[in-house]
This record gives sequence, structure tokens and C-alpha cells, in this order.
Amino acid sequence: MRGPFDSRVSRVALAGVTIAAISVVGNGAQAAAAGFATAVPLTRAVPLTRAVPLTRAVPLTRAVPRSGILPPENPPENLPPVPNFYASCAPGALDDTTACNSKALEAIDRARGSEPIGPLRFSLAKFLKLSVADQLFAIADLERVSRGEPPMTALTVQLDKVAQAGASLDKDPQVSAVRLSGGANVRAWGSNWAGGTESALGSDDGWMYDDGYGSSNGGCSSPSAEQCWGHRDNILGLWTSDLAGCPSAESQLVMGAAYAKSSKWATSFAETFVAACGPKPTGEVFTWAEAQAAIVIRRPRQVGIASSADGKGYFIVSSTGKVFVTGDAHSHGGIAARSLRAPIVAIAVDGAKGGYWLVGSNGEVYPFGSAPFYGDLRADHLVHPVVCIAADKRSGGYWLVTSNGAVFSFRAPNYGSASTRKLPGPIVAIIADPVAAGYWLVGGDGSVYRFGRVKSWGSEAGKHLPGAIVAATATNNGLGYWLAGRNGSVYNFGDAPNEGGDAGKHLPAPVTAMAATPASAGYWLLGATGGVYRFNAP
Repeated sequence: MRGPFDSRVSRVALAGVTIAAISVVGNGAQAAAAGFATAVPLTRAVPLTRAVPLTRAVPLTRAVPRSGILPPENPPENLPPVPNFYASCAPGALDDTTACNSKALEAIDRARGSEPIGPLRFSLAKFLKLSVADQLFAIADLERVSRGEPPMTALTVQLDKVAQAGASLDKDPQVSAVRLSGGANVRAWGSNWAGGTESALGSDDGWMYDDGYGSSNGGCSSPSAEQCWGHRDNILGLWTSDLAGCPSAESQLVMGAAYAKSSKWATSFAETFVAACGPKPTGEVFTWAEAQAAIVIRRPRQVGIASSADGKGYFIVSSTGKVFVTGDAHSHGGIAARSLRAPIVAIAVDGAKGGYWLVGSNGEVYPFGSAPFYGDLRADHLVHPVVCIAADKRSGGYWLVTSNGAVFSFRAPNYGSASTRKLPGPIVAIIADPVAAGYWLVGGDGSVYRFGRVKSWGSEAGKHLPGAIVAATATNNGLGYWLAGRNGSVYNFGDAPNEGGDAGKHLPAPVTAMAATPASAGYWLLGATGGVYRFNAP
């Protein structure tokens, strides 16, 4: 079930005069039944965009680069939920089940990918243990900070009461106070209301992604109507202009949120956002710091490591595309300032031209430095994710390999793949032979498959391993290789010396990647949290 959506934006001049107001409600029939109407802006003295301080004690600057689509820009088209989570939720009732909310989160993440911006990273199970008001607050801030916008600092008792009044009346909350509790002067406020959705995540999906022409936003009567995306603009509002002249230590951004049962729509969700200048508000109920701890926001994993040309340094890449360097490795940039359609899974260095490639699980390749771009799989809608990239020293091209063993060549010869075989486990790595024409594919069970003119130096296939294989690398002459397990175990074959491993030790995070160094006969293991374990390596 889904009812009307209502939103309001108000800006207050320093003298307390309202200079703009907009109200948006559900579709025409629902709006009439609910007794709502669409108001027209009184003036356009300032644009319908706002920016906010990161916290009351931090200057008005963003902690991370902005990404995704932000006001005054909005999505080019309305995005109805896919999957249609309403079919998985209990109609006409608040539904806090995982079955309902996992589908709502899947729809949100899918819509975010169209901007493009990566999926939200938090524990859904812990999120669902929060009150509905706290959920509304947490998801609004997650939407903001994931795009590089500063968070709402807290819910307050004062604004929760305002939101509760709106939820109880099935209408948009109205902020009438000119000062917050604590004395800060209200500069601007905005509020959203939704009726008939079954959860806070469902409301977020409607407000953020299903708010354009063709949605339940009755104020969006045409593709060019000014009220289109009003709810989204409130959540992602950029409040800097409203707080101009306010000292950073006195710049306040707070929020109220509430839920109520509705006799007409069954459910009623409301939230309000306020920008104010002055002392910190009193009566904080739930802060962003508390929300982050409660829902266990997942930090990016470190997923790839590669040696510099002479082995005296290395590159590390995270799942979000940020690149770290040590020693004589030179950074050519990363993707942390951009938006990703899929997480980064690996890095490969172009030893001939300099630079490196990053690859996402969807097969998208990102070249940096002088590394050339020879194509990728971004348009192929892969069934199996890409797990690794390897550079071919002979041709200067590269290979991508998927978890089912399919190998895709880009200006590099294709020596075959394992996708037609019945594999005992997924493929986790491809090792390019640095000398001979060919490569090895490595399975999570320790199997090794050779292609081209390379030789097989052995494997761990059929053995009971203490930890699944997650990475592999070859010796400098191609006459041997190492396999690495997620528990830190290292298995050597051919002329690859046994330099040791971390098996049996209590690692702070599982091993995710491995790289050999040309400077010695050693290697590095990379942990998911960024720890690097050296074995006869710089």
C-alpha cells in the first residue's frame, strides 16, 4: 500500500520573514481524499537548495568529495522500486521484518546505482532494532554522507514533537518556532510526510527515488513542475546559503522524526530538517555518532595490492577505489572522489607505460596514469562477477576473469577459460606468467588451471584447507607461484620459496590479496582492514 507524499520547504530571513514555501502531496485523487492542496511558491528570493555544516564545531566544508546527484540537480526520471518491495511487505501495517526491508534496501541500492553511487553499507539487522524515528534519521544521514554531504547532527525532543504532530495528523510537519531549544535562531526548515508505506526504508525510497513525475508526489503534475523531487531536495538539502554569516561553531543542523498509525492510510511517517544559528540545541535524543555505532556502518575493504616496477613499493586499493601507495610507488589517483556502479575488486600495474588499472565486480575498468584503456565489460550485464585483473607484459593488454572461470581479453591473447568446466569452487584469481605466453586460474579450493604455454607447478586441489584460497601471484621468472588463504596460509609451488605466512595467528582481518616483489624472492599479504604482512619483502 502506498498513499500520498507531502513535503514543505521554508526559508526564513534574518528578521523572521518567510520568503518561500512549497507543499507537495500525493497524486490527485489521494490528495483530494486526504484534504491536501498544492501550494505555490510565494517568491524565489533564493534557490531551492541548501548546504549545511558538518557539525557545530567544524567549518562549513565537506569531509569528502561530493558524488551522485545533488540539488539543484535531480534524477532525469522517476524510479519506481525494483524489486517492488511493496509485494513483500505486510499491507496496511508497519513491517519491520527482514523480508520486507531487505527488498526495500535492494530497491534503494539499485536506484542509487543509476546516479551512479555505490550501495549503502550498514547492518540491516541492527538498523531494524532502532525505533522508527531513529531509522528515519539514520537513513536520511546515510543518504547525505554517502554523497559527501554533512550529516544532520541529532534528533531533538523539540523537533520530534513537531514531527509527531504532523504524523498524527497525516500531514507535513510545520515548524513554527523561531528558535530552537537552546536559543539558536531558525534560518530555514523543510519537512516530509508519507502515508501508506510500510517502513522507514520504504518511505526513503519514495522520497528519494520515486518522487518525480508519475509518482505519488501530487505536486509533480508534469515533468517540469517545480515541486517534483521536493522530498529528495529536503533530505539532500544544501544549507550553506541559509547559514551564511553564521560562525561555524554556531551553525546547527538538526532533525525531528516520528511515526504514527493512521486511520486513513494505516501508517504515517514524518520528518523535519532545521538549519539554525546559535548555541547547540538542548534535548538531543539520538545523534549521528550514536546512529553510526548502532547500525555498524561497514568500512571499505582493502581488496588489492600490486608491486611497483622495481619491487621497492606497492599500491593498495580499497573496494571504494581509493589508492594508497608506499615506497617508490607513485599514485596516479583513484576513484574515491567518483561514484561507483560496483565495488572495486582488484588492481593491476602497467609495467611498460606506467600507471595502473582498477576493475569493479561489474567488469568496469578504470585506467590511471599512462595505463591505456582497451575496453571492459560494463555493458555486458554479467551473471558472474569479475574477481580479478591481470596485465600481460608481452602484449601490454589485460585480462579480466569472472568467478565461473570465464576469461575476457583486451588487447591480450585469449588462451582459454574454465567457464565450461564443472568447477569445485569459484575462481578467485588469475596469474599472468611474466615470461611465457599464458596464465593460470586459481580456485578458492586451491585448484590451479593452466592455459597457454605455461606449466603446472602443482596445487592444493582436493585437500582440506584451513582457509579458502583468496589470492595468488607468480615468481619473477614464471617458474613457480604462491597461493594465499584468507587465514594467512601461504602455499608455494615450483621455484617459489617458502617465506612463511600468518597461518595460526590471530589476524585482525582476513587476507584479501597478495603480491610478489621483484626486489627479492618475497611477497606481501594484504588484510581486509589494510594491514600488510611482509615476507622477505620491503
